[in-house]
Amino acid sequence: MAGESRFATLSSEELQAILENRDSSNTKQCIDSAKRIFITYCTEKGLIVDNVLQKTKGEIAEILINFYAELRRKDGELYSRSSMISIRFGLQRFFQKINYDIINDPDFRLSNEMFKAVLTNIKRTGKGTTQHKEVISDADMATLYSSGVLTGKSPQGLQYKVFLDVMFYTCRRGRENLRSMKKTDFVLRTDGQGRRYYLNVAQYETKNHRGSDVNDYDASSARIYEIPGDEKCPVSSLEKYLAKLNPNCESFWQRPKRHIKDSDAVWYDNSPVGHNTLGNFMKTISMKAEL
Repeated sequence: MAGESRFATLSSEELQAILENRDSSNTKQCIDSAKRIFITYCTEKGLIVDNVLQKTKGEIAEILINFYAELRRKDGELYSRSSMISIRFGLQRFFQKINYDIINDPDFRLSNEMFKAVLTNIKRTGKGTTQHKEVISDADMATLYSSGVLTGKSPQGLQYKVFLDVMFYTCRRGRENLRSMKKTDFVLRTDGQGRRYYLNVAQYETKNHRGSDVNDYDASSARIYEIPGDEKCPVSSLEKYLAKLNPNCESFWQRPKRHIKDSDAVWYDNSPVGHNTLGNFMKTISMKAEL
């Protein structure tokens, strides 16, 4: 209608809500964790956090010098290198509330030099490398597929099969963001050689726009290719799984129904799998297969 504006008018509260919701749940957890650690440190040292936020950059830099050097886990051990980096990142976002950039601002040069020195010391003590889980052996993979646990004949078996395929073919970051996966994240496509594959669109878009990760990212790592003629073909399993999901639930990981027939259109309930249950899927599958 004439006279109406095409643009919305947002209140200051709505604008703030947009800013607060820009971060993923993992980033928010990182910020909250770093904040809790810093508050605990300040309390133990007789500092009041509200007063700390009123200090000058130089004063905060002095606090951070000691914080980085004296920071310890609850058991008294040093944090790992990756944990220290995560804590400093969380603190940076925390201090951005008062427009302080504790990583890039020259006023924090000395505290960042201490941070780097601490990382060097951590590496020297053997805590500088990430401890990854042992790779599943070929023998164990063969046992998994022959155990009957990964089967397309039951809702739970099909879900376990798809879970293992998704983890094996696309999840370079382990269990990160599993709970937030949606049905629409997987799109069936065909490459130039006529091979069909599922692309994890959400993973591709997220990891293709993460700054320093861009050069390290290969779009093919978000793909699940078909294996024609193989009963274990991941594309066939994923096709069936998507077809059997409950249309009223957007979650990719839905609770399996207890009693179904193969001809039933829907094999899963209108509710997502619990966070802890999903997080223990690999452990559960391994136990059922008697690995």
